[in-house]
Amino acid sequence: MSKKVIKAMGTGVTVFSVFFLIRKLCSFNLKAEQILETVRLGYLMLLSLLFAVHMVILGVPWKCITEYVSGIKIPYPLVAFVICKANLYKYLPGNVFQYVGRNEMAVRQNISHGKVALSTFGDILMNLVSVALLSMMLCRSGLRDIWLYYNLEQHLWVLCLGGGILILLAAAAGIIGIRTRGKKGYGRELLFGKKVMKEIVPRGMFCMAYYFFLGIYTGLMFYFIVAVVLGENVSVSQVPLLMGGYLFGWAVGFVIPGAPGGIGVREAVTVVVLSASFEQKIILEAILLYRFVNVLGDIGGFLMADIIYTLSAKIQ
Repeated sequence: MSKKVIKAMGTGVTVFSVFFLIRKLCSFNLKAEQILETVRLGYLMLLSLLFAVHMVILGVPWKCITEYVSGIKIPYPLVAFVICKANLYKYLPGNVFQYVGRNEMAVRQNISHGKVALSTFGDILMNLVSVALLSMMLCRSGLRDIWLYYNLEQHLWVLCLGGGILILLAAAAGIIGIRTRGKKGYGRELLFGKKVMKEIVPRGMFCMAYYFFLGIYTGLMFYFIVAVVLGENVSVSQVPLLMGGYLFGWAVGFVIPGAPGGIGVREAVTVVVLSASFEQKIILEAILLYRFVNVLGDIGGFLMADIIYTLSAKIQ
């Protein structure tokens, strides 16, 4: 199958995704006064722009991992374009198409589909583990309340099993990445242990630190909606809890199957974590407005990435 046919198919899927995206936007049932009030609308547009920027810079860890596994330098404008385009596919039923869509990179850069898929898998693990750790550090008190209220000690083995599986998956991805890279004979041969220390660990630490930064970035946006857009009185001590509660809900909604984009699970978990400190009505409205911002940001991110990629291609 030619590249032109594959790209045309990708464009068709993108257009199809936009239809589901618009339908999702209309399903939020937001009242006019929740959005159209002048100051609030201005804030929401600003947050949508910031979220679009977040989408454009989201691909840095994936670029780092893909370049290591494939041994090929990839221009970031292309990475941003592929990431933002594939991100629109998450609105399709199935919850996996935004990651499958990243394999367009394999076609554009003549990289093995298996290597791109491996890089995407490693990127997902880094993202999930980083956000989960960050959320637990930020909202320890909220998670402790849930632990005690639902008596989760009896289910501790499930948490340990899940954590163990994540560690094994991360280790397997790293080993496969080293073996895959080693088959091509890149650079001088290193002992396996030295490869881990010199190649895997630094990249893994960088990716996790980057996702920590993005987690704080998006968590602050959620805080802004609650404290500024909705005018809720949030004390300084509650800011980490608010950010962590949202991020923890995102992490759980990512893992547990639900509606496209994690809708439903994410909201329920966030409300449970934050219900002891905030009114449920406020949290639900904040989540709804943040969903609105996310959708507009996804569209804006794709448009921004498309413009950047087009301009960079013309310059080259």
